[in-house]
Amino acid sequence: MIHFLPEPKHTCYSGAFIKSINGFTADKIFSRRIIHSAELCCTPGKKGLMLVLEHNPALARNDEYRLEFSSSRVKIISAGEHGAYYAIMTLRQLLESDGIPAEGYIEDWADLEMRILHLDLKRVGWNFEYLMNLPRRIASMKINYLLVEYEDKIKFDFCKIIPAASAFSKDQIRAFAAEAEAHCLEIIPLVQCLGHWEYILKHQKYAGLREYPEDVSMGCPLKPDTFQLFKSMAGEVLELHPNSRFFHIGADETTLLGTCSACSDFKTENSISRLYSDYVNKVFDYIQKENSKTALFWGDMLLHYPEMAEQFLRSAIVVDWSYNPENLREEKIRFRPIRKGALIDVNTYLQEAPPELRKDFDSCVNADAKTGTFDSLPYGGWFAKKGFKVLGASLIRRVFNVLTHAENAVQKNFTG
Repeated sequence: MIHFLPEPKHTCYSGAFIKSINGFTADKIFSRRIIHSAELCCTPGKKGLMLVLEHNPALARNDEYRLEFSSSRVKIISAGEHGAYYAIMTLRQLLESDGIPAEGYIEDWADLEMRILHLDLKRVGWNFEYLMNLPRRIASMKINYLLVEYEDKIKFDFCKIIPAASAFSKDQIRAFAAEAEAHCLEIIPLVQCLGHWEYILKHQKYAGLREYPEDVSMGCPLKPDTFQLFKSMAGEVLELHPNSRFFHIGADETTLLGTCSACSDFKTENSISRLYSDYVNKVFDYIQKENSKTALFWGDMLLHYPEMAEQFLRSAIVVDWSYNPENLREEKIRFRPIRKGALIDVNTYLQEAPPELRKDFDSCVNADAKTGTFDSLPYGGWFAKKGFKVLGASLIRRVFNVLTHAENAVQKNFTG
């Protein structure tokens, strides 16, 4: 039995299985990376099938493909580069399993526009050879974006103390980006703009930027050098990824907001949500207006301060991370606007959520007092209701959390 990853939309095949391809032809429109991928499927001089790559712009989606099997050839039909590449990946799975069937077809396309793997380089040292092998493995599963959180793993020019001893050179990062592109993977760089700065603020040189003197996790949003530091890091990373259309600014878990004296005064005179949104909007402007990239950001702080949603640029994409749900309906959820994100049940929500909050969230939470269940991932719907494009974010080591996020994203028509 043949096991595909992921499972194609439609399969219909029968007959004997043929274990090799001995040559191929391709329409001229296909790029070198597709030709090279096709070459890797071939065993010249060995009896086998002819592989034919045919471009058909009538197919609706860039990632859609059709594999057609006969006793003498296998034909790939696709409208775009990604469809052709994914067809070749499916073909390789066949060759590594029972072989290519003598007749029939396989059709497939993606339900989600963006299928992203988060590669977090923090904390440990990474072997460069291992890193270079990842794009091929990741793309074989039809993932089309790689979110790379570099943190201290780039040898920055502007500062020599931030990079870790195991940091990669810029030439290595360029080689990695080129390898990803060769496998139809687009890298989305991630550079945190305010929080999760332990790797920076632990250094005495940057201690003056801390929001709280004894804590190295977060910078002060009111100090000009905080924003300048982010720009210095992001600027060098942007130069390494000229073909990337997206840039993730992090911006999550900035729970020390309003701690330093200047921020405390600002919070009193204005609001804590304004303190956060003023800074993050500056970051958005730098990424989107000055560098013409689409910004992504983690959405948890909007849930702590829902009024802030009205102050944010709608062209940025919000990433809704939630690592607990393993079913679309559950008896308890983490509801960040009350009890600071502790698990709550339906009765707690109905009794403790203020009327204005319920007016905003009821249609997303869908609390059912009879069954005692909610929608387990309500926030994405709320972000979409506020006018944002939405990406769901799961915990990769929890398979059912990944599957629940994927099903939820498809049902609610999220971007990915």
